[in-house]
Amino acid sequence: KKVTCSHYTACAKSHSACVIKNNQDLKDSYSVYTWGSGFNGKLGHNGSQDSYEPKVVEELEMKFNEAQSRKLYFIKVALGEEFSIALDECGKLWGWGKKKYLPGLGSDPEGKAENPIPLLEKKTFKFIAAKGNYASAITINGEMYSWGEIIVEDNILKYDFNEVSNEKMVFVSVGFNHCGSIDLSYQ
Repeated sequence: KKVTCSHYTACAKSHSACVIKNNQDLKDSYSVYTWGSGFNGKLGHNGSQDSYEPKVVEELEMKFNEAQSRKLYFIKVALGEEFSIALDECGKLWGWGKKKYLPGLGSDPEGKAENPIPLLEKKTFKFIAAKGNYASAITINGEMYSWGEIIVEDNILKYDFNEVSNEKMVFVSVGFNHCGSIDLSYQ
């Protein structure tokens, strides 16, 4: 397999991920690779084993874009300390790792998803960001949603999946204890 370029890269404290454009049989393909600590299944390799070299997330390789009659492409990855999320070309989110930090799956705080599972299937997203135990995503309509935990002055603030702003957002970035976004007027 010839790797031609890294389309997108994300790093957390103990694991990393990238979207790589592969050129196979003159057909481009965008795949998610992960490596580092596999604790809580955050690499998506069907277990919690560590991987010290980039390894394709096999479960995502089996997803199909019916409209295009080809393998589904992935365009972005974002990593928290104990979870990973990926955004596909159709605007759907996929998540794996500690369920506590995956929207809609937090009822089992000790549970883990060792393979990617679809998240928030009724929404269509265009942007994702994560850091620490917190994540945000922007829909194609500019709605920004956030979930997870942020530590402020030794207090843990927990957020369920909820809309954060009434403004139409175009970009979001997440830090350990904060989040910043830009709206359509670039403010």
